[in-house]
Amino acid sequence: MGISERTTLAAFMALQLTRTPEQRGRVLFAKDLAAYAGAREIDAVIVAEYLERVHLGFQPSDSEVSAALDLAQVALRDPAVLTNEFAIRLMLESVDQLVPVLLDRHWTLEIARKPRLLTSDHPLVIWRKPSRRDQYEGVGIANAEEIRFPLDPGKQLVLTPTQEPPVRPIEPKRVRACNADVARGCHRFIVGHPNWPRRLREVPLAPKRPVIRFNTGPLYEKRPDGTTVYRGEVLHTRVPRR
Repeated sequence: MGISERTTLAAFMALQLTRTPEQRGRVLFAKDLAAYAGAREIDAVIVAEYLERVHLGFQPSDSEVSAALDLAQVALRDPAVLTNEFAIRLMLESVDQLVPVLLDRHWTLEIARKPRLLTSDHPLVIWRKPSRRDQYEGVGIANAEEIRFPLDPGKQLVLTPTQEPPVRPIEPKRVRACNADVARGCHRFIVGHPNWPRRLREVPLAPKRPVIRFNTGPLYEKRPDGTTVYRGEVLHTRVPRR
C-alpha cells in the first residue's frame, strides 16, 4: 500500500472516530442540559438530576457532577459552540489532527482462517488491556495498545505503537475476542458474514451503550529529561467501552 492510499485509509478511519454520537455529545452536552433545565438555574442539583434521569440512568458521584457542571458552565459562555453546525465542523477539523497519529503507528494485516470477523456501525475499535485505570481514564488513539479496523469478514487492520509483522494469521480465540470488542463499542447493530449467523448470536448487545462520563484529575507534563511536573487539575471526559 502506497503512502497516498494509506493516508486516505487513515482519514477514513479518523472519520469513524469523530462522527460518533459521543463526539457530538461532548460538544452539545451543555446545550442539552440547558434545554432540560429550562428556566431553572443550572447548578449542581440540576446537573445531578439530569445525569441520573436522562444521561446516565443512575445516580452519579459528587465528583462527576462537579466535573459535568464545570464543563457546562464553560460551554454556556459561548452559545456559538452549542450548535450542530459547530459539532460537524469540529468533527471534520479533528480528522486533520488524527491522521498523522494513525500514520505514525505500525500497521498489521490480520487474516482469519474463516470469514468470522464482525463489524458494526462503529467499526473502529480503540483497545487497551482492561485495568483499574478504566474507572477514571479513557482510551484514545494516543494511549491505545491496538486500533482495529475490520476490512472484511476475513481480515482486519491493526495499528500498534510497537513494531509487529506486516501480515499475520489469527486463531478463532482472537477472532472471538475481537468480535466481543466490536459488539461492546457498537451503537445499534453489528454485521457479519451471512453464512455464519451463529457468530452474531454469540455476542450479546447491551441494552444501552456507555455514554460520555466526566471527572477532574491531575495533569502532569513530561519534560525532555524524563521527569514530570504537575500542571494542576484538568477536566477529563471519556466513553467507557464496558
